[in-house]
Amino acid sequence: MARVRKHRHKWQVLFRDPTGRERSAGVYTRRIEADRAKRKIETDLDRGEWFDPTPGKVTTVAAFAPIWISGRVDLKPSTRAGYQQILSARILPRYGPVAISAFTHAELQGWVSSMVSEGLSPNRIRNVFNVMSGLFGGAVSHRIIRANPADQVELPKARKDEQRYLTPDQISAVADQINPRYRAMILTLGVAGLRIGEASALRRRAVDVIGQRIHIFEAVAKVQSPGQPAEWITSTPKSGKDRHVAIPRHLSLALNEHLATYPGDADGLIFTTSTGNRVTSAYFGTHILKPTLVRADLDPRIRTHDLRHSAATAMIRANPNPELVKRQLGHSTIQVTYDLYGHLFPDEADRLAEALDGVWTASHADQIRTKTGSPIATLGSR
Repeated sequence: MARVRKHRHKWQVLFRDPTGRERSAGVYTRRIEADRAKRKIETDLDRGEWFDPTPGKVTTVAAFAPIWISGRVDLKPSTRAGYQQILSARILPRYGPVAISAFTHAELQGWVSSMVSEGLSPNRIRNVFNVMSGLFGGAVSHRIIRANPADQVELPKARKDEQRYLTPDQISAVADQINPRYRAMILTLGVAGLRIGEASALRRRAVDVIGQRIHIFEAVAKVQSPGQPAEWITSTPKSGKDRHVAIPRHLSLALNEHLATYPGDADGLIFTTSTGNRVTSAYFGTHILKPTLVRADLDPRIRTHDLRHSAATAMIRANPNPELVKRQLGHSTIQVTYDLYGHLFPDEADRLAEALDGVWTASHADQIRTKTGSPIATLGSR
């Protein structure tokens, strides 16, 4: 499989790669070093672990990026557009002409530090870096490089957006103040916990008012690729899977009333504007939700997505079953549910607080009995 030959007073290791092409594995001054290299290359070939370093030396980030993106058939249109925007704005201007094999852990760590110094938010830095890491992962799969140089690079800790909540009474108050055309929509968001993209894509046939279920099988998102006009794309929900959401009777009745008041064909959208257009997230937040919050004398900083947080809070208080909440909200994993709402589930700390309540209540009762009972004798008393 491999051989050693004398070459200009040195020792050269030759071998045939998996395609049958004879290649050099290096030239060595000592025969013992050449023999060691020969054994290693034979072992790598036997195990299928031999790696050709040539592609990584000639393939640049700019050349590989479109190959990587086109191969990511798992990406939703909005995610793909986000990746392309990051590549165009942050990665290609800096690293486009650089050979993929030239990257080191130190270079990428320095890049992260430069983005921190530039003032980018931790979340933005992580989003940018994850695209670069994904690109390197694709290069590993294509056998352009042996390992991902982005592995174990330290990133700034992500900051969670502040979650604001409305109580069920406040959700009802908003529903009472809102334009009647959007009353069922606000309840669908704040009670059933749908994402705005799911509610905007909801079709009439997806609602079973008798069975008290909503079938979520589509979502709409605004997609804008670099250099292209924005467009609304309908695809699967965020998790990539459809789901059936159980709804309470009062929401089922509200949806039934809405369907009767604003009739349409079974495949038509449930929620539309007065002109029959789709209710987009920007339109709903700016022209529907915020003015209604002001009229209801509630916090105008409440965002549309906070209605989903409000629904999740009510679900956990009604039935603190993480798996059930995960299914209702359409999270991809139970870990996502815990990451977002783990602080709302009862745990050992709650049980400790309850037990402490008992201890302090009992202690207080003892003090009352001591004060109202017979005096306690002290030493020396008669």
